[in-house]
Amino acid sequence: MSVVFVNTNGVDFHEILFIRLAASRVGASKKQIVAALDAQDFCPSGCFFDYIGGGAFGGPKTTSRSVGPDFQPGPVLLLKGRYIYVCFVTEDDGTPHTSSGC
Repeated sequence: MSVVFVNTNGVDFHEILFIRLAASRVGASKKQIVAALDAQDFCPSGCFFDYIGGGAFGGPKTTSRSVGPDFQPGPVLLLKGRYIYVCFVTEDDGTPHTSSGC
């Protein structure tokens, strides 16, 4: 799936990443997912998240195309499972957008 990312913000860089929940975590609540994101619980097995399917990145007022799982230009590859999409950019106070569930 190709993604076109439009950053309408005139000041900040933003991103969107597609991250799959591990099979054992597909029933997780939003609160549990945000806590796992805050803990950066990313690893290949036995963790909360097990795969990044790709995403897109863009500076202020830009439109960009997606990158795949290898972060090279190309389509996002979403394998079977439950995904979240997130932005790890932080607010001026240092709070990441993921903490608000974005």
